[in-house]
Amino acid sequence: MNAGVILAAGDSKRMGFPKQIAEIKNKPLLEAVIEKVSSNFESSSVVLGFENEFIQEKINFFNSNILINENWREGIISSIRTALFFYQEQKQIENLIFFLGDQPEVKDEVIFALQNSELDNSKVLIPQYRYKLGFPVLIP
Repeated sequence: MNAGVILAAGDSKRMGFPKQIAEIKNKPLLEAVIEKVSSNFESSSVVLGFENEFIQEKINFFNSNILINENWREGIISSIRTALFFYQEQKQIENLIFFLGDQPEVKDEVIFALQNSELDNSKVLIPQYRYKLGFPVLIP
């Protein structure tokens, strides 16, 4: 089984307020991503850091786990590490597929392709868009 993980721990310096609660299509940005991910995975988690208590008050997390990255200032790798630690003992989870908390328009076809890719359990899978590598990323 695969699990979806949303990385949303950053401080949104350029916006001046938590980007996760910015409105898009009449809902908070992060909530739109959570809705997309939780509808495609049996298990999903959201990694929060900066202003996590405030964000938790504003967002519907559906059935997703909330993981707190106390080291969010270290960057995205610390959020990936937080999720890997959380899932390391859950033997039913074979792969983690990481999403960014500010990209709600990931196409269902991309999610389906990642979930149904045949890997040898040793390769990270990174989609390419217009010659650039991007998210979501699958880590076995």
